[in-house]
Amino acid sequence: MNMWAKYKGILYDASFESKTEVIIRTFNKSESDDSFFIKKYPDGTPIYIKYVAKAELEELYEEREYGTWNGMEFELDGGAPRGWYTLWYSTYNYKRDAEMIKKIESLGMKIVEPGLWRIEVPKSSLTNYHIKRIDLLNK
Repeated sequence: MNMWAKYKGILYDASFESKTEVIIRTFNKSESDDSFFIKKYPDGTPIYIKYVAKAELEELYEEREYGTWNGMEFELDGGAPRGWYTLWYSTYNYKRDAEMIKKIESLGMKIVEPGLWRIEVPKSSLTNYHIKRIDLLNK
């Protein structure tokens, strides 16, 4: 999941500081000005950071990855080892979703906490990979 903010025509990596303020960041000095502050990674690489009011942004959105595995669509998490995805399924309505829970457990998904299952699968086992953009500016 990645969050992006368009500010003064430039697309930045972003995250929320609060409901009304967003942190934007870039490694590209030419995409920053004197209002950005500089932080350095331990290896010395500079990153340019600025706090911006949400109202000043042209766009703010999150990108989430999805793919189909065994005929079902799942949100993907690239946090697994290279070449793998972590798939998640969540519900808190066990009665309504009993059939789905049986199906995902029969496919090897393991419960990690009440209402949350996961499994790591090779990227090659997925079809219909796509990214959904979720508007956060107008929420």
